[in-house]
Amino acid sequence: MNAILPEFDVMSLRQLALSKKKPHEVKPLSDTSREAEQVQLAILRKKSAAEKLKMVCAMNDTMRTLMMSGIALRHPELNEEQCRRKLMDQVLGEALAETVYGPPNYSISEEPPLEKRLLDE
Repeated sequence: MNAILPEFDVMSLRQLALSKKKPHEVKPLSDTSREAEQVQLAILRKKSAAEKLKMVCAMNDTMRTLMMSGIALRHPELNEEQCRRKLMDQVLGEALAETVYGPPNYSISEEPPLEKRLLDE
């Protein structure tokens, strides 16, 4: 395992993600020192609501770009429009995406669950 990245248990991360804890109740999974965290929080507290919203929008755009890249890597047979539709399936859920956008414009084989793919690597 790379010395820079901490080892983690996939199931522990899944349990954390599915827990009902509020963000402030979860101990951060970070190598950031307490002092550095305090500096980061002080900087964030000084930002206006508009600046914070802009940061959230940028993170959302980054996440969608990463999701699109993952879809394109896993399904090279899909064109960009089909990848966008697959993204909407993941973001909205298949039922809501079909209600909003109609039936999928692609056909792919079933993907194994994320935990299985990670454990197989």
